[in-house]
Amino acid sequence: MPPSEFGQPLPGPAGAGSAGDGSVSGNGPAALEKTAELSAFIEFYDFEYHLVVRFVMNCGASLAAAEDAAQDAFLDAWKLMSMAGKWATIGDPRGWIRTVALNKYRRPTGFRKLPPAILNPVIDDAGGAQVTVIDISTSALHVMDALRSLEPELRAVMAFDLEGFTAAESGRYLSLTDQQVRDRRKKARKILALKLGLTESDGRWDQ
Repeated sequence: MPPSEFGQPLPGPAGAGSAGDGSVSGNGPAALEKTAELSAFIEFYDFEYHLVVRFVMNCGASLAAAEDAAQDAFLDAWKLMSMAGKWATIGDPRGWIRTVALNKYRRPTGFRKLPPAILNPVIDDAGGAQVTVIDISTSALHVMDALRSLEPELRAVMAFDLEGFTAAESGRYLSLTDQQVRDRRKKARKILALKLGLTESDGRWDQ
């Protein structure tokens, strides 16, 4: 189970088949479905957490602010897991979690507060990853510095672009049309090329 901020396991998903202590009781269809959903969520968390932190940093956040936003976003995802069938309704979890994390980061400072129990990235027997500055390459830090010089909207477009999202996917999460995303991406790339001393022939600037 992902631990809370205070080293205690978070409550298990509510509903049929949940024992209320993080375990899933019984071996009927409902319990087996809960177990499968929980396993899928933990796998998603382990794989995506450090990528979401990097995404928010590409949107201009410091490491600490990005971690806070990512933890809040995964807590929202965890809450969905507490409602039967809700997590399964998320069509694109990768895009959804990044959008939630970005919105968490963009909240006014006064609205940011530590939730009573949050998911912490830990290195455990399952191989969970922990994000540190060491995990971010020097070249990636140069790109992040250049991204911070962009307008917030351009940063967000490029953050999705660097994660491999298409113009249509990025537009859906940023409430922009495909063409608006392409126009902003083109503008952002020109600015980044000047700052990083790159040309279009150098390809994507996500290293």
